[in-house]
Amino acid sequence: MVRDSLQAIKEIGMQILGAIESENYDEFGLLMDRHWAHKSAMSPQITIPGSTRCAD
Repeated sequence: MVRDSLQAIKEIGMQILGAIESENYDEFGLLMDRHWAHKSAMSPQITIPGSTRCAD
């Protein structure tokens, strides 16, 4: 599970770079959401207090 999440995070990171370079900020936002979902799925301790409340 962690290995899959790390691989997904790496791939999404490259997509994020492409979105920034092409100034596609809507795509950037969507990719950041996917990135955070994979990152936070690795452990319940990966969080920023109040971040889930802000994301909803």
